[in-house]
Amino acid sequence: MSVHAVVKSLEPIFPRSFWEAYKRHHNRVKYAILWHRRRVVSFKCQGVPIKLAIVNPDDVLQAEQAAGAFYEQGELDEIGPYFRCGGVFVDIGANTGQHSIYFALLLGASKTICFEPIQETCRLLRENMRLNSLEKIADLSNLGIGLSDTIGRANFTLHITNLGAASLREDAGGPIPTTTGDMLLRDRHVDFIKIDTEGYEIRVLKGLRHTVAANRPPIYVEVDDDNLEDFMQLVAEFDYKIEKRHRRYKLNENFLLLPN
Repeated sequence: MSVHAVVKSLEPIFPRSFWEAYKRHHNRVKYAILWHRRRVVSFKCQGVPIKLAIVNPDDVLQAEQAAGAFYEQGELDEIGPYFRCGGVFVDIGANTGQHSIYFALLLGASKTICFEPIQETCRLLRENMRLNSLEKIADLSNLGIGLSDTIGRANFTLHITNLGAASLREDAGGPIPTTTGDMLLRDRHVDFIKIDTEGYEIRVLKGLRHTVAANRPPIYVEVDDDNLEDFMQLVAEFDYKIEKRHRRYKLNENFLLLPN
């Protein structure tokens, strides 16, 4: 009997939390092996040299980067004009850090503030900041923390072939601490907020009420279709308008929001 068959036969015996922990551990071991096999790709974007670490060339995002391009380059180019040179970029769901790299090196951000809760992804993000000499521009002090609308704990599912698909869910016994963006960005000026949190965007936005009200920045956010009604209510509550919207995937849509 294969290992997979043995595991399947044991699933009814142990609780869901056990299997979630088992799968996380299994994926972390696989990822650790991949990490030691990583390579660095170099390419130019609009004449600017870029370096990115590729841990898993089968990862959806890293596969495109390995070919010598930013993932979703067209969307980066589309939102770029809404950011002022020298501004502060807030990257929520920073993943490999490509948005922060793009905003820093191509758009002239003076500071990028990165939020990414998943340990494995944080390691890759740090490496990419180092490769592009952005240690003084990228604020990585909040890595390992999840943004929500309350203080608590969260759990997650790690996808080896798509790190960007890792999603949080509230869990009092979870390994990831959560807090609000308002608490971590208190008294800080921000000029642009990007949110890509795989279905967690409503909680993230609710936790940014004061930051948005104080700074009125453009917001670029991925919204799951299941959250669309709640999202539209928040857009109205924030007194924002939809400047652009773009559907790349079947179950979610990207929105660029501007203040009224």
